[in-house]
Amino acid sequence: VISSTGIEPERWTHVALTFGAQGRVRLYLDGELDAEAQSAPHAPVGDLDVGRTTPGGGALRLTELRVWSVELDARDVALGARLALDGERPEALL
Repeated sequence: VISSTGIEPERWTHVALTFGAQGRVRLYLDGELDAEAQSAPHAPVGDLDVGRTTPGGGALRLTELRVWSVELDARDVALGARLALDGERPEALL
């Protein structure tokens, strides 16, 4: 799945990628659904290439990467875009 709007250079952007049990893959930017695709249900995730291209040819500056053991819905993605984890983390966060 590839972003349909892109990411603005030098601007902090929350990016979330979800994988559903039925093979649904969704990409969110700043808590809003940006693109989606279908893959084989229960297919293993491999060759994940985060930030392959960046605007202006700049380097990706990744602040944090969170991996969850459950698929987040649109509401949870939007809430997570603004959630700082300073202490105990949620159980589903790997």
